Amino acid sequence: MRRDRIQPQLSKFFKALAFLVAVCCLTWVGVLWWWQSRGHSIEVQDVVIYLGLLPLALVCLLLGLRWAWGKAAASRAAAALAAGASAAGGGAPVAAGAQPAAEEQERHAVMQLVKVAICSVTGDQASDLLDAAGAGKPLPQPDGVLTSDDGLPVLCARIPDKALPLDALRADIDVLLPLVRQRQAEWQGLEPGEDVLRALSALKEPLRAQQDWLMGYHTALKNAMGESADALMRLPPSQRPPLPALRVLLGWPPHWTPFEQALARAWVEQRLSDPQADLSAAHALSYATLVGSGEELWLRADQMSQPATRTPWLLVAACHSDVDQSRVDALSAAQRLYDASERPGGCMPGEAAAALLLAPADWVPPSDMDVSPVRLHRPALVRRGKPVEAAGRIAHVELADVVAQALKAAQIEPTGVSALVCDADQHSQRGAELYGVAVDGLSHLDPVEDLRLLGRVTGFTGVSSWLLVLAAAASLAKSGKKNTLALGMADSHLRMALVLKPGSEPDAG
Repeated sequence: MRRDRIQPQLSKFFKALAFLVAVCCLTWVGVLWWWQSRGHSIEVQDVVIYLGLLPLALVCLLLGLRWAWGKAAASRAAAALAAGASAAGGGAPVAAGAQPAAEEQERHAVMQLVKVAICSVTGDQASDLLDAAGAGKPLPQPDGVLTSDDGLPVLCARIPDKALPLDALRADIDVLLPLVRQRQAEWQGLEPGEDVLRALSALKEPLRAQQDWLMGYHTALKNAMGESADALMRLPPSQRPPLPALRVLLGWPPHWTPFEQALARAWVEQRLSDPQADLSAAHALSYATLVGSGEELWLRADQMSQPATRTPWLLVAACHSDVDQSRVDALSAAQRLYDASERPGGCMPGEAAAALLLAPADWVPPSDMDVSPVRLHRPALVRRGKPVEAAGRIAHVELADVVAQALKAAQIEPTGVSALVCDADQHSQRGAELYGVAVDGLSHLDPVEDLRLLGRVTGFTGVSSWLLVLAAAASLAKSGKKNTLALGMADSHLRMALVLKPGSEPDAG
């Protein structure tokens, strides 16, 4: 037995030694021939490198190639074995295909959009936003306060000051300022910009609307429980069942400073804990923030909403305002401000806010509440190869790709889309980009009746733009009982698409 073990080991040793000698000899012969033919003057370092290290490096390389070849051969053999087992018994494909099937099912998951609340230049109703986009007014107007570098009025979409609770907002901020400043030494003496105050003022009513609805839903559940609800409230807090979870995801513009972001979050937390409608008494609140575009915000919301069943409720809110001279100057310095002669594709400052409430896919509305949720399929997101403001012809390949992905996620054909809502405008190349997709893949849609371009009336609304699109698309899907495609095009690079379906099956038309 011992000799049987030693002999194979000696055989492997001599084979390895022979392989090493063969490689060294061949290398030395080749190097010496090359030196002789070139008339090379041999030095000590040449002997070390070419006659010592080079053979060892070649040995390692050949051994590595041999190992990789064996690994590939083993993989091919395993695949062939699995194929044979599949043909013989049929049991292997179930295990092999279980993961792709689960991923495919997850891609087709839906969430329920229960309530939307917005504030924009068109009003506080999503239907108003749709009507304004259909009529093409109000269009951005020359502002009476904001001016460009040339001293000319800037075209912008300003929410009337009388529609914003600016005074009440400033009173709230004055209370919070000392508390937020003490968190960081460098925040002492800082003040929020006027654009931040206007954006938060626009967000106040959408938050209040969601707060009132959630408290009404909480009351309806308590009423349905009858005396059991009173019995639960009489129990010590430690013995009561846990409160249902509610996640709050907040989107802030990228130009806000960390101080302004902290102040805004503190203000939202204060609003949602208002003694008159304290959500923390009805839900276990948790907060998250994202600084970026509306598409990035919704991608985070989608990740937080998976799996689509048995997940906490999610409140997504965002606000934005560029209606401030400092913001106009910053846009101009970045070569992004609209100028009819120099930058006809630039952005027109706008302002807006929106809050959307999402429920799990398996949530069933109470029978005594008038609720018509809209089903939201998962989004698709792609990135353009170059910014839409770049010179030259703008292709619509990426937009067509993201539309195809969204339709696949919703499991419908292009002809199954009955309406389209997007945040494209008509003064930039976004209009041409959208036109290419509409002609190639959605030619059955009437450009007047079935397409709504929100950007033409709202101007640039940043991180809140995509939420406005979803709010308007949900209103259209609900009122018309039709599958609606939502497109996010406000960002220079990112393109997002998803399909919204009414709670019941859409009409055959």
